[in-house]
Amino acid sequence: MRVLGVFFVLLNIITLVGPVLGVVLAYQDNLKDMVIPPQVESMMSGSLFTGGKIELPRFVGATPDLAGRTITLVFEFTNPFTYDLMVKSISADVECSLHGFTLGHASLIEPTNIPAGATVELSMYCDWTQKTVDHSHTEHTGATRLDAKVVNITIEVSGITIQSDQAYPIDIPTS
Repeated sequence: MRVLGVFFVLLNIITLVGPVLGVVLAYQDNLKDMVIPPQVESMMSGSLFTGGKIELPRFVGATPDLAGRTITLVFEFTNPFTYDLMVKSISADVECSLHGFTLGHASLIEPTNIPAGATVELSMYCDWTQKTVDHSHTEHTGATRLDAKVVNITIEVSGITIQSDQAYPIDIPTS
């Protein structure tokens, strides 16, 4: 009876250790693939559904409304996926590239559906404060354009929130 008990204990150990040992041996040349499957790595690089990386939005232009102290920023984005995307919101800060001064906060004007493979323009609205106007007059006197960057970007697309610490350089006409 004791031999039968030892046999079942050994059988349990082999049943647990065997598959784990088999996986380690199968991935012995590349242990990273055992922890992070290639499909997950493809999703992280943006190539799972597209065959390539996702292109970042391209800055098209800025239209100032000096009387209303607002700027409309326009970006162009191409949906590389085979399914539609719904951009519910985008928010970001706009900073002076030379001084790091926060010029205002920008947000998406309206939620936008981007059909699969289509390119659309995304318009953002940015309010300027009196401090922004003062900064422009004192630090950029006589300039016709203001070098700025869009930073601290948060995008909500198809139920997923994405935050980026990447800065997008833009130029804003001052007149």
